[in-house]
Amino acid sequence: LDLIRYMRTEKRLMRIPVLMVTAQQDLKLMKNCFEAGVTMFLTKPFRNEMLQSSLRILLSGKQAAVPPLSAIPKTPFVHS
Repeated sequence: LDLIRYMRTEKRLMRIPVLMVTAQQDLKLMKNCFEAGVTMFLTKPFRNEMLQSSLRILLSGKQAAVPPLSAIPKTPFVHS
């Protein structure tokens, strides 16, 4: 996440979309990724169609429909 935070501070890198792919389905990790500047988050296992669709959205420059962090359900692992 440090690299993504750095990218978001650099003028020449800040507009590069970042797709986080992970096997972890931890809501705290997802929240931290979005706060760091991740554009999209994809958890394994996933279908190839989902990856292709995500990449198509990122490369088109359209904003993905990501719910606001306030919409992430609170669990014992996620604190505001």
